[in-house]
Amino acid sequence: MKYIVESKSIVLINKIIDKIRSAKNIETEDVLVFDFEESGYDSAFSEYLTDDLFGNKKLIHIKSSTFLNEKSPNKNKVEYLTKIFESEPNNILVLSIDKKVKTGTVFGKFKDSFEIIEYGEPKGKELEDFITKYLTNNEINFKPYDVKELVAYCDDKFEYAINELNKIKMVTKDITNGEWKDIVYDYTKQNVFEIVKSIYTKDGVALKEQLIKLKEQGQPLFLTLSFIISDLTLAISVKLNELNKTSYSTNPYELSKQTGINSFRLKKMTENIRDVELKELIKIFDEVNKIQNDFRYSEVSETAIMAKLLLIK
Repeated sequence: MKYIVESKSIVLINKIIDKIRSAKNIETEDVLVFDFEESGYDSAFSEYLTDDLFGNKKLIHIKSSTFLNEKSPNKNKVEYLTKIFESEPNNILVLSIDKKVKTGTVFGKFKDSFEIIEYGEPKGKELEDFITKYLTNNEINFKPYDVKELVAYCDDKFEYAINELNKIKMVTKDITNGEWKDIVYDYTKQNVFEIVKSIYTKDGVALKEQLIKLKEQGQPLFLTLSFIISDLTLAISVKLNELNKTSYSTNPYELSKQTGINSFRLKKMTENIRDVELKELIKIFDEVNKIQNDFRYSEVSETAIMAKLLLIK
């Protein structure tokens, strides 16, 4: 049997591989993984065509099989792949790729030889359901509303959710009062890092794209402004700390221990402000703070506020 697995998620690809392995009664140690972009496919195909010494069935997985979308392959390659794909050894071949395979390519010439498994990442309600099932299976207590908020923290991205769920699983089984917020990383604030960086570098095009992206994701503009103010406040504190050489460390990981602030956030912060002077940070802070006050106390539209952010110099 031969399979092509299409998915952007490494986690989902591995889950599918494991399902195929289990269904075909293949032992874990008989799963051999190759990466086309690192080592090509010759060694992998050789393993696929070769019977195991003890008669065990093998599963050969070739990751990053980008050759499937190659256009106009030469005659020798087509003949070689035809020989491989028309063979019926005792083993299983799985080619995985993070893009949809197209018919006008290598894949188009051999699509009838494969079973295609397309697996998109769950989002929104599907991701909530996945998380709920994961928590139940691992006997982790979690309030339904917190599941929705966790999805928001993970920016509705499956890979982020898997990473944070594994962290929660390692730390505790009983989360009933929002303690998970002390464990997981808020990826929505990561987008704010990029917004603030665009303000520092005066990259209006990138800033506009990032603001629109957050709006499309449903993040309220007042929340984005609050995150920016928080980020700038921390940036000024870090810059003052550097200039005054206080007892606080300038290493983001040591500073994290001393202040209790997430080390990733401090690391990104330090990178963002490396070439920005203190007076510039204060100037930007004052302008964003004024914009936030206009939004809070005046009848100013979100469009006008976004325009003001784009005009910060």
